[in-house]
Amino acid sequence: MANKSIIRLALILAAATATICVGRLLASPRTPQDQSARCAVVVPKGWGDYIGAGSYGLEFKDESGTIRFVKQFPCGLDGAPTISLEVHRK
Repeated sequence: MANKSIIRLALILAAATATICVGRLLASPRTPQDQSARCAVVVPKGWGDYIGAGSYGLEFKDESGTIRFVKQFPCGLDGAPTISLEVHRK
């Protein structure tokens, strides 16, 4: 009698596992969600090109070789971000 109960329980668990696996395999993929930036910041063209990010922040290099590092960006405020460090070449 105990063997029949164990066999029934094993069959029920196997059927439930198979149903879950088949349901996941046949389910349609989720549609991609549109995402937009929460904040937009404008960097002046005079700062030059973006050259990367480092421990001092985002790095910009202009034509004269000046490198500017920016750590904090004013989200939703007009004006350029605050420069954390500026390196000039002589």
